[in-house]
Amino acid sequence: MESCQALHEYKKLSRIRVTIVGSHLFEATHYSLVGLLHEIEREVNIKVLAKHPMLHHESGTAAPRLLMIPRNQPWRPNTDIVHAVGGGETAIRVSGVLDPNIPMIVSFVGGADLSRQLRLVHLRVGYQRLFERASFVTYPDRFGLSQLEAFGVSRAKMLCIPAALPLHSYEIARPSREMLAVMVGRPICRKGHTRARDVGKLSKRLRKLILIGMREPKIYDYPRVVQVNIVPHDELLRILSRSDVLLETGDWEGEEVDSLPTIVLEALAMGVPVVSTPLCGVVELRRIFPDFVRVAETVPELAEVLDQTLVCNTRQDASEVRQWVFRRHGLEQVARRILNIYEEILR
Repeated sequence: MESCQALHEYKKLSRIRVTIVGSHLFEATHYSLVGLLHEIEREVNIKVLAKHPMLHHESGTAAPRLLMIPRNQPWRPNTDIVHAVGGGETAIRVSGVLDPNIPMIVSFVGGADLSRQLRLVHLRVGYQRLFERASFVTYPDRFGLSQLEAFGVSRAKMLCIPAALPLHSYEIARPSREMLAVMVGRPICRKGHTRARDVGKLSKRLRKLILIGMREPKIYDYPRVVQVNIVPHDELLRILSRSDVLLETGDWEGEEVDSLPTIVLEALAMGVPVVSTPLCGVVELRRIFPDFVRVAETVPELAEVLDQTLVCNTRQDASEVRQWVFRRHGLEQVARRILNIYEEILR
């Protein structure tokens, strides 16, 4: 009987047509998002459209097609649901022309862009229209949901959909104990590459700090700090698996505050301890795993905490941390929550 019910549910889902729209889909920094799309398409018929398509060879999901939206007439895609991933101006533009009979979902994936864009005067009316138009608005943590509520989004529309990780990709890290730390971030100021460099210089125990994400690497007169461009995701994981600490130095206040970078979850999934500035999502993790996730504000404090973490044996805590990440951020579990939204909309 249960198997018949499952088959019925599968057939019902397989008939759902979902059009995913976004801006810069398939960047290396959105790896978990791409994996999520790939998991969803196992059960529903999806089409992926992007304003600036980028190939992503590490995912089974087909490369997105170019998003072509009419300017002076309604957009009537052959679909049951339009799911705008990433929010932003692309989602606003879609909401302005999408056939009103087609339901729309908006999913934000990061805190910084949302913090900035909700304050932009020329986007305010567009966001108001978008949130009125959307059936559901999702965000990966409570920090973003609180911003959306302050902006006026109805609680009934808001859902927390955490970042999703393809857990088979994350093996237990085997650090070399060479006192190696890694910092990962897009080449923009709020990611704190300069702050990380200064922490590396001040640390007394660190032997090498690898800064990943600088668009134009600059050689500083300090041999322990190495700067490289963004690397493919599988190579990034290899570097992280040999590291003793992930150093996260993103801004936690100001106009573009970060929430919980996916790289932090990836480090925890591999059993790599984290030293970070007090980003909202990271602070929540510190409360759960105070010996595995450590937080400091200033460069001297970060350097001191980094030194403490480098010499501490956190391996005994790794299994518990990994299990927590798997339960909350497993790709299959998060995909199921999104599929449930699709079913709810079409019920």
